[in-house]
Amino acid sequence: MNIYEQNLNEIRANMPKLYEDITKAEQENLERRLVTQIETLETKEDQTSLIIKIEGKKYRLNSSYYPIKEARIWAEQYNYDNLGIVVSMFGFGNGSFVRELLKHLEDGAKVIIYEPVKEIFMFVLHQYDLSDIWKNCNISFFVGEENKLNFTNAIDANTHWTNVYSQIICKHPQYDKAFLNRYRDFLIIIQENNERTFINRNTESYFGKSIVHNTISNLFCIKDANTVLEYLGKLPQDIPAIIVSAGPSLDKNIDELKRAKGKAIIVATDTALRHLFNHDIEPDFAVTIDAKKPAEYFSNPRCKDVPLFCKVEANHTILANHTSRKILFSCHPYLNKIYANFGKLISYYAAGGSVATGAFSICAALKFKRIVLIGQDLAYGNGVTHAGGEISSVRNEEEGIRFIEDNDGNPIKTRHDWYIYLKWFENSIELVPDIDVINATEGGAKIKGAKVMTLSDVIDQYCNKEVNCKDIVNSIEPTLSEDNLVQVKSILENSRNDLDKIINKSNKAISLCNKIIKACKSNMFDTAECRRMVRQVTNINDFIEGTLVYNLIDTYISDEASKKLAGIYLFSKDQDEDLVNTFNRTKAMHELIRTGAREMKPMLEEELKKFW
Repeated sequence: MNIYEQNLNEIRANMPKLYEDITKAEQENLERRLVTQIETLETKEDQTSLIIKIEGKKYRLNSSYYPIKEARIWAEQYNYDNLGIVVSMFGFGNGSFVRELLKHLEDGAKVIIYEPVKEIFMFVLHQYDLSDIWKNCNISFFVGEENKLNFTNAIDANTHWTNVYSQIICKHPQYDKAFLNRYRDFLIIIQENNERTFINRNTESYFGKSIVHNTISNLFCIKDANTVLEYLGKLPQDIPAIIVSAGPSLDKNIDELKRAKGKAIIVATDTALRHLFNHDIEPDFAVTIDAKKPAEYFSNPRCKDVPLFCKVEANHTILANHTSRKILFSCHPYLNKIYANFGKLISYYAAGGSVATGAFSICAALKFKRIVLIGQDLAYGNGVTHAGGEISSVRNEEEGIRFIEDNDGNPIKTRHDWYIYLKWFENSIELVPDIDVINATEGGAKIKGAKVMTLSDVIDQYCNKEVNCKDIVNSIEPTLSEDNLVQVKSILENSRNDLDKIINKSNKAISLCNKIIKACKSNMFDTAECRRMVRQVTNINDFIEGTLVYNLIDTYISDEASKKLAGIYLFSKDQDEDLVNTFNRTKAMHELIRTGAREMKPMLEEELKKFW
């Protein structure tokens, strides 16, 4: 068996997606568009150096003399003391730098490698035995431009507010010079992901208590509600789904929607509802997701009769006043896990950060072949932010202002939250290549991957079949049966009882932490008694985190936790100081958990009395 076959066997066994990519690359018979020559050079160590040539210029990717020593010194520059480390690396070369990096990392660390050039990777597979790297379960590997989105998703999946400061962002030597544009793309991906991480955390912190209050208050909804996936195959997929947002450009083409009524599925974001009713257009569905969405958006009496796609954490006043069918999607983990007990899945797709991205996720989950966006400006329009000349602002708005390309190729002004939603749309469109996405906004930001058309042309070309959404909605029974609801009541009662247990166990953990901190300060940490107390705290942590209701507590305390526990995974070089800080943070966390459990208990008790 040659080196290439050995590598392929290990990749096939440990990284099946990468194996698929290699198989495709073999079939493509790669043209060397970026690299004109690749060769190896003997060195004074038992490893060759890799050299590439691009447009007549040579780049030596390893030392000509001591490549192993060079890689060792390179790896020693990073800090490996923190927990939750995520390494993002641009360029793989012949694997020597990655191999040295892995020697410094603990088992829980994640290494996400983006090799931008397929021809280098394929050459290396034939020349170097990399079996040890492919066996490492902590590595995710992405090759070539076509895997840039998968790399982005891997970064997103592994980065959380607690470890964002524990990241190691590195590059293989010379790769930044040889592939400058792709290196810039790599850095932009990291930067934008970090921005999303902080915004998501800030959003969760800001809405945390409201999310939990609404989730508990809205539990009554599940009696008569459906899940979004129950509509999969029930709504005709060959009829366009038109998502109506409230961007400034909606004023241009809102009246055209009258021609689409009954020949398309009109899905309105909550902010667009009043504009539609002002033009005497009743949408087929509305969407609301925000915990603090003003109830005034639903002030028109006709709103209560429109079937509503919603999260269980949406404003409870809106859901209480709404009388038509509620259809749940992408809900809080607490409710997702309750539904999972009955073999029910609420949604396949992440909702994104806005009501418009949520609407897109719903339409994608329902597999509409054509999704049409209108009013999706994602930019300022003549100084206003919404249809009807409305202006709204966000926190730190001026700090996030930037200029992007509009649908006509001209610069247009956007802000940080819209820009993140724009990138979300572009990434999501890539993930659904079978869906024809049309941007019929007639203004605003260019959305890469979406075809630009006027709404009038869309209606003329594609709205040629009849559909009656109300009949379809009325034909679908609620998701949960009466027997299911009896079991739900039992689950909620268990959650209420678990809150009492969590309060008692947090009290115990706080007391243990005080004793451990005292032992640390007296240089008595390394004793049998102290180790016993640490095990007790660990067991308490495991119990609390294993309860269903902890999903709600974690959200409820998120604001205080993000302030008190920032940098929780960061460590210094002073071991004694780190120990004291660790148990001070653990103590602080249990104080927050205890407070959260105490405040949530009467909410749950009231809901049980009221509806069950």
